[in-house]
Amino acid sequence: MKLSAKKRGGRTALTFMPKCPIPKLLTYAKPSQEIKKINIETVYTVEHEFEQYIEEESVNGCFWDLGEFS
Repeated sequence: MKLSAKKRGGRTALTFMPKCPIPKLLTYAKPSQEIKKINIETVYTVEHEFEQYIEEESVNGCFWDLGEFS
């Protein structure tokens, strides 16, 4: 969005080419509310869950137990 030259205090869409406006971006508030509604269950760390099998290697990562979803 840019300030409008015609309307005081107003905003107009940016245009890439004549009659080709660039879509407006969503504010962060709306998508973040929807993301927070998603239930991702329990996320496990690979290092913590498999520490007895990993001796010298450093392993990073997380996973979901897919059995919880069935």
